[in-house]
Amino acid sequence: MNCPHCKAKVTPGPSPIVRWTVVLVAWILSMATVFAGIMLGPGIITILPIIVPGGMATITAAHVWAFSDRVCDNCGKAYELDGRLVAAVAS
Repeated sequence: MNCPHCKAKVTPGPSPIVRWTVVLVAWILSMATVFAGIMLGPGIITILPIIVPGGMATITAAHVWAFSDRVCDNCGKAYELDGRLVAAVAS
């Protein structure tokens, strides 16, 4: 794949199936830790400071990895915005 701006070789982003799978797994893991915490009963109070930020960080990191803008190392312009390829520019 080439950059639509400078025609330099760039690595393509992951497929949409992989992107959505990563996001889905992050949500499942976060909900599983909440469920495991609920099983502790009143003991959940002791691990809430770990569960809540950990789940938020996991989900945020998955979304950032899956749908972040990809930037060409050569020209510094984005070649993929929100998971969609940028249209080629007229030369």
